[in-house]
Amino acid sequence: MVGTVGLGLLAWAGERYGVYDPPFGITLLTLAAISIGAAVLWRATHVIRRTERAQVPEQLRTIHARHRREFRWLDRIHEALDHNLLMLQAQPIVHVATDRVTQVEVLVRMRDGKELITPDRFLDIAEKHGLGPSIDRWVIRESAALAAMLTEPDDPRIEVNLSADSLRDPDLPWYIADLLGEHDVPPERMVFEVTETAAIANIDTARAFVQQLADLGCRASSSSI
Repeated sequence: MVGTVGLGLLAWAGERYGVYDPPFGITLLTLAAISIGAAVLWRATHVIRRTERAQVPEQLRTIHARHRREFRWLDRIHEALDHNLLMLQAQPIVHVATDRVTQVEVLVRMRDGKELITPDRFLDIAEKHGLGPSIDRWVIRESAALAAMLTEPDDPRIEVNLSADSLRDPDLPWYIADLLGEHDVPPERMVFEVTETAAIANIDTARAFVQQLADLGCRASSSSI
């Protein structure tokens, strides 16, 4: 209980207590009022702390679950690279005027038993953890072997999409040159597409990389360069 009077005292349970408050005279508090206020304050603090303790573990559990899923995908990506569980699917590009397939875009997939896993489920995680260039090299190697089987002049070109990290790989153009020589593939048979996102983020590097591939005789392009 709290009361404010001029010069009087508030009696409660037979005991009187006063605290001097200059603007208003005497503010009187009883021990019971102090005890009740303290109890209410303790209860409120306890509820807040208990709520915070409940929220923090839930947030941690969410983060932990996300990280566990991500690392399970990383294990699968490493296994796919180590045990040749990646594969290519070809998407033909047709010239409208002639109705002829002039180019084939190769798209990477991951095999998991009978399931083919599309790149939207694993590629971002691979690139986040630095595995993008490894996947790109696998795709380039398999694409060069595929291009070696296309020996007729009218056979389509092979298009390969490259990740942002591959643009910063100074050895990649020479790796491509070695593969083309190994498989006896004409450089103009290969087309390397730098994704728009990668090019925008590394515009100068992308330009230099595209020029290096062009110097090899390969076709290289990006919609952002």
